[in-house]
Amino acid sequence: MAVATLVALVPLTLSVLTLYARRPMMRVIMLAGPVGERTRNAIAVGSIVPWFGGLLLYRWIGVPERVIPAEALIVGATILSITLVAVASGLFHERVDRARRELSRELMEMASTDHLTKLLNRNGITFELEKRWAAFHRFGTSQCVMMMDLDHFKKINDEFGHDQGDRVLTGVSKRLRPCLRSGDSLGRWGGEEFIVLLQDVDKIRAIALAERMRKAVASMTFEGIRTKKSKKNVTASIGVAFFKNGDCGYEESIKRADLALYEAKTKGRNRVETVFPNAKSAA
Repeated sequence: MAVATLVALVPLTLSVLTLYARRPMMRVIMLAGPVGERTRNAIAVGSIVPWFGGLLLYRWIGVPERVIPAEALIVGATILSITLVAVASGLFHERVDRARRELSRELMEMASTDHLTKLLNRNGITFELEKRWAAFHRFGTSQCVMMMDLDHFKKINDEFGHDQGDRVLTGVSKRLRPCLRSGDSLGRWGGEEFIVLLQDVDKIRAIALAERMRKAVASMTFEGIRTKKSKKNVTASIGVAFFKNGDCGYEESIKRADLALYEAKTKGRNRVETVFPNAKSAA
């Protein structure tokens, strides 16, 4: 009968665990990490040791049996107390560990995010470049780098102040985001210079996207910039380059994008230039 009862308790126990798996007390026992492991070990030790102690009292020391043995009550209370303490400790450490992970995530975001535009900063975009270079080197996935520089940005700062210049940078970042696909990356490379990373794209589509970004910037208007006295548009020049077989690293594609950007500046600004004569050069 005892064996049959034990077998019947197994599915009942599994059902209860499934039903209450998302409850805090049950979740902390079932966690896969060190917190859950410590909690399970504490419960196991806290249950086995008092049980063996009670068995020792009855089997080897010869404590007389009674209808409701006080020793059994002590053992049961001890096991229950240890279990509750272990679960409470697990809940506390789980909250601490969750707060630590959240803080670590926030610190990583702060380290890789530009505080003004909320885009990736140079550290964040460098990490993306490393991942894309690995994908290009391993799988041959086409990777494009665009360097964008706002034209005559120093004049904006000098004439209207750095606060207005910051608003221009923030506005540009908001205009650029809708132009990109879900897998593209956008970052602030430094000052008024932005960098865009595209993958699985050919030259024609890359140039089309660059033109869309250029037009999005050129259509912007800001209070204090477009006035009767000074009708200045915010424009951008863009240089486009691709990762190339034979390169030693992604830095070489950035240099080519910089050269294309310089070419765009030389030819009158507010334009897109690329250093590649055809799309196959990017492969």
